[in-house]
Amino acid sequence: MVEEVAAGGACRSEDEHFHGGEPLRAGSTDCRIDGLMGQWGLRTAAQGFVSGQTADGCPVEPSSSGLSRAVRLPSRTPRPPDNCGGAELAVRHLLPTGRQRIACIFGPQREEAAKLKTAATQEVPAESGLELVAEPLYGEWSEEWGRQAALQLAHNGVETDGIVCGNNMIARGVTSTLQALGMTVPDDIGVIGFDNWSVMAEGNRPRLSTIDLCLPEVGRKAAVQMVRAIRGDDVVKGSTVIECRLVPRESTALPSSGRGERARRTPA
Repeated sequence: MVEEVAAGGACRSEDEHFHGGEPLRAGSTDCRIDGLMGQWGLRTAAQGFVSGQTADGCPVEPSSSGLSRAVRLPSRTPRPPDNCGGAELAVRHLLPTGRQRIACIFGPQREEAAKLKTAATQEVPAESGLELVAEPLYGEWSEEWGRQAALQLAHNGVETDGIVCGNNMIARGVTSTLQALGMTVPDDIGVIGFDNWSVMAEGNRPRLSTIDLCLPEVGRKAAVQMVRAIRGDDVVKGSTVIECRLVPRESTALPSSGRGERARRTPA
């Protein structure tokens, strides 16, 4: 979701590969606005578009002078895409395939998206008396971090048969490293990511199962709220949560029959 609205460029996002221009602060008068473009970070759940607010809590609209001005909205509590529900979907997808030794690899621990995904990834196995096979690993939202994290699991002798990754870039790094270590995805280890970015998911081998956060729908609802706020119409108070969906692909397919005879410990 939009973390900060940027003037004439992309918004700032928690995913460092999406960073854009300088954020526009409420009431700023040092730039003219004729368009907004947003990338979707993972922490502030529509603090920009869904509520129509800037990072300071106010939406921005052009004034008659061409300079931006802030418009006050009723109090509301926006929230991000359903990271918690998405992580639940990911784990509930892995467990019925016989994968019960789950590990997880996320982005920076300080970020709300990673915290929510961690909580759900721990809670769902606990319902069946299971625990994660290792402490969650935190790093960057990057393919390189996925490679490093997979190596860390291997060097620590962690036995896993399913890995939940915080985004598709991490998942790509994980799958390529597991394959380089002689493991097979999905026969030895199933891997699932987040975002459903087709370039990443479809371009991976095997193609990545992923959680689609349905950001086009988030953007549509966000734009409606923003336009209503600018026009001075009533804006409904409260949270708006867009449910995500599972997109299963080959990386979490049912393991072949001979998989159980092979050690699940990633070779160091």
